Amino acid sequence: MWKDLPQKVAIKIFRYVNTSANVGQCRLVCQNWQRPADRVMLEKQIILKDDKDVMRLYKILCGVPARGGLIKHLRLETQSQNYLLCELLYLAFTPAMERLEGELLGYGSDILYEINFKASGLPSSSFTGLVAIPKPQMFSIMYLNTLVKFKKSLRRMDIDLTNQGILEQKYIMDQLGGFEALTKLELKMNISDLTEVDKVLMHFNDLEELSIELRSDCYFVMSEGRARIWAANTVKTVKSLKTLRIEGLCPSDVLEYLIYKYPNVKSFEAIALQVDSPERLIKTILSAKWHEAILRNFDGADNLTGTNDNVGFRTLLGRAINHNATAKQANLYRVIFDDEKIHISWIQNKIQ
Repeated sequence: MWKDLPQKVAIKIFRYVNTSANVGQCRLVCQNWQRPADRVMLEKQIILKDDKDVMRLYKILCGVPARGGLIKHLRLETQSQNYLLCELLYLAFTPAMERLEGELLGYGSDILYEINFKASGLPSSSFTGLVAIPKPQMFSIMYLNTLVKFKKSLRRMDIDLTNQGILEQKYIMDQLGGFEALTKLELKMNISDLTEVDKVLMHFNDLEELSIELRSDCYFVMSEGRARIWAANTVKTVKSLKTLRIEGLCPSDVLEYLIYKYPNVKSFEAIALQVDSPERLIKTILSAKWHEAILRNFDGADNLTGTNDNVGFRTLLGRAINHNATAKQANLYRVIFDDEKIHISWIQNKIQ
């Protein structure tokens, strides 16, 4: 009776099975269950943790290569990205793929080459549903060119401009337009002034998450008034961004710019920032009225350069809070200090 189930009915039943491993057990019951079980198993997220997982999936696809067109979500967690994995991707990477995720070792050249090779034999409009590709540990032009190939559909991108020469940086900058679906960006770059940040971010107008790591050997900080005028005349605001994370260097004018450009941020996180003026930074943070801000590894030794009287960031923040309390503004936010972080929540925004 069970072995005679119609294929469509078997597929619907197998979709209620909670894991791919259990579906894999179902496919072993009888020959009639193998095909519908394969379909359901390959439609689910597949995680390749080691060589055994790679070999198992390769055997399934190698027997019937057309099954590769059933795979929509593949995650690479194996540290052994060898020849067999490249052969597997040749079978698995098809226009049906929606998410190909994971981190590639080194530059990930072999895997990226396989992705490009497979895509080169198909029309550019074929991969309309691909929203993510794996990122290499080390940014490369090959990775950038792979991103560009799928720019119409990708929702996430990582850009690292920190170890690039002048010609490479110019080439990268020239390729940043046209990522219409992008909602998540991780950016690393060296800067000498505020305008260089906007030259990158101006290309992405639908971001929902942004993570920035900034570095600089020599930085020119705009005054508060000049930064405000420049932003009002030059910068296009993006109202879709909800999550903002910044690490490393954070000049005061950069944070003021980010608040102006992304007025609807709900969650802000800063990690071990190097700042030029803690007083100006604190003023900017407290005036932002996010839902929450988390400051990690700030002033653990209570000693921060750039202050007028050589006191720490937490001390300055405490003074600003006390000052606002006397100005009857203390009800706007709640501040919690602990060893790892400072957590600020805006009570008024939560009520609204």
